[in-house]
Amino acid sequence: MLPPYLAAIMGTAGELLLPVLLVLGLAGRFAAVGMFVTNLTAAVSFPDISDLGLQDHWLWGALLLVTVFHGPGRLSLDAFLADRRMKKLQ
Repeated sequence: MLPPYLAAIMGTAGELLLPVLLVLGLAGRFAAVGMFVTNLTAAVSFPDISDLGLQDHWLWGALLLVTVFHGPGRLSLDAFLADRRMKKLQ
Protein backbone atom coordinates (compact mmCIF):
# COMPACT_ATOMS: atom_id res chain seq x y z
CA MET A 1 0.00 0.00 0.00
CA LEU A 2 1.20 3.50 -0.81
CA PRO A 3 2.06 5.99 1.89
CA PRO A 4 -0.69 8.62 2.12
CA TYR A 5 1.53 11.55 1.08
CA LEU A 6 2.68 9.69 -2.05
CA ALA A 7 -0.89 8.70 -2.91
CA ALA A 8 -1.97 12.34 -2.50
CA ILE A 9 0.78 13.57 -4.82
CA MET A 10 0.04 10.92 -7.44
CA GLY A 11 -3.71 11.50 -7.25
CA THR A 12 -3.35 15.26 -7.56
CA ALA A 13 -0.91 14.97 -10.46
CA GLY A 14 -3.24 12.52 -12.20
CA GLU A 15 -6.29 14.72 -11.75
CA LEU A 16 -4.44 17.79 -13.04
CA LEU A 17 -2.39 16.36 -15.94
CA LEU A 18 -4.40 13.47 -17.37
CA PRO A 19 -7.52 15.50 -18.26
CA VAL A 20 -5.34 17.94 -20.22
CA LEU A 21 -3.87 15.04 -22.19
CA LEU A 22 -7.35 13.64 -22.71
CA VAL A 23 -8.76 16.93 -24.02
CA LEU A 24 -5.83 17.36 -26.41
CA GLY A 25 -5.98 13.75 -27.52
CA LEU A 26 -2.31 13.30 -26.73
CA ALA A 27 -1.57 9.84 -25.35
CA GLY A 28 -5.35 9.46 -25.24
CA ARG A 29 -5.55 5.83 -24.26
CA PHE A 30 -2.90 6.23 -21.56
CA ALA A 31 -4.72 9.28 -20.18
CA ALA A 32 -8.08 7.48 -20.25
CA VAL A 33 -6.67 4.47 -18.37
CA GLY A 34 -5.11 6.79 -15.80
CA MET A 35 -8.35 8.71 -15.35
CA PHE A 36 -10.27 5.43 -15.09
CA VAL A 37 -7.97 4.23 -12.30
CA THR A 38 -8.27 7.60 -10.54
CA ASN A 39 -12.07 7.48 -10.87
CA LEU A 40 -12.21 3.90 -9.60
CA THR A 41 -9.97 4.74 -6.65
CA ALA A 42 -12.16 7.72 -5.74
CA ALA A 43 -15.35 5.65 -5.96
CA VAL A 44 -13.99 2.77 -3.88
CA SER A 45 -12.17 4.79 -1.22
CA PHE A 46 -15.05 7.10 -0.28
CA PRO A 47 -17.23 5.07 2.13
CA ASP A 48 -20.28 7.35 2.35
CA ILE A 49 -20.91 7.90 -1.35
CA SER A 50 -24.56 8.30 -2.30
CA ASP A 51 -26.27 6.24 -4.99
CA LEU A 52 -26.29 9.26 -7.31
CA GLY A 53 -22.58 9.82 -6.72
CA LEU A 54 -21.86 6.17 -7.44
CA GLN A 55 -23.87 6.39 -10.68
CA ASP A 56 -21.79 9.40 -11.65
CA HIS A 57 -18.59 7.39 -11.18
CA TRP A 58 -20.07 4.51 -13.21
CA LEU A 59 -20.93 6.91 -16.05
CA TRP A 60 -17.46 8.50 -16.08
CA GLY A 61 -15.87 5.05 -15.96
CA ALA A 62 -17.92 3.85 -18.93
CA LEU A 63 -17.08 6.97 -20.95
CA LEU A 64 -13.38 6.59 -20.20
CA LEU A 65 -13.47 2.92 -21.22
CA VAL A 66 -14.90 3.93 -24.61
CA THR A 67 -11.80 6.06 -25.15
CA VAL A 68 -9.55 3.25 -23.93
CA PHE A 69 -11.00 0.73 -26.40
CA HIS A 70 -11.69 3.00 -29.40
CA GLY A 71 -8.92 5.59 -29.08
CA PRO A 72 -9.13 9.37 -29.05
CA GLY A 73 -10.36 9.74 -32.64
CA ARG A 74 -9.41 11.62 -35.82
CA LEU A 75 -9.43 15.08 -34.26
CA SER A 76 -6.74 14.24 -31.70
CA LEU A 77 -3.07 15.11 -31.58
CA ASP A 78 -2.34 11.38 -31.65
CA ALA A 79 -3.99 11.10 -35.09
CA PHE A 80 -2.23 14.25 -36.34
CA LEU A 81 1.17 12.97 -35.23
CA ALA A 82 0.49 9.53 -36.73
CA ASP A 83 -0.42 11.14 -40.08
CA ARG A 84 2.80 13.18 -40.03
CA ARG A 85 4.82 10.06 -39.25
CA MET A 86 3.19 8.18 -42.14
CA LYS A 87 3.88 11.02 -44.58
CA LYS A 88 7.55 11.10 -43.56
CA LEU A 89 7.86 7.36 -44.15
CA GLN A 90 6.46 7.58 -47.68
